[in-house]
Amino acid sequence: EIMVYQDYELIATKRVGHSRMKGFLLLRRQFEAAGGINTLFMMTFCGVGGSVFGLRSTTPLVRPLASTAGLASLARNTMTAGGPALVGLAMGICYFGNPSELKNLLWNARTYSREIRAVQKEHYY
Repeated sequence: EIMVYQDYELIATKRVGHSRMKGFLLLRRQFEAAGGINTLFMMTFCGVGGSVFGLRSTTPLVRPLASTAGLASLARNTMTAGGPALVGLAMGICYFGNPSELKNLLWNARTYSREIRAVQKEHYY
């Protein structure tokens, strides 16, 4: 016979399920689909590696920033500084995550958040 423990009820009630109501379910699922903490480590590793090996801009920003040349210099400096971290993000998602699930979760985030909110209100209030 299978024994069901008292803390783990088969049907979620307010007593057991109240703790499940808290938190950001969709954001947590997106984080796990992106590869979780491993992807963060990969981003950090690539970002620090890019900084150590000279991928940083020494060119000052063009003034005023609101001009075309100013925005171009800002974009160039931003990509030079943040490019390795973005490469680390892409590598982390490919190696540790599930890109198709992440794309689906990001594309349908508004719909999923509405559904999650409705289910939480129905079950836990």
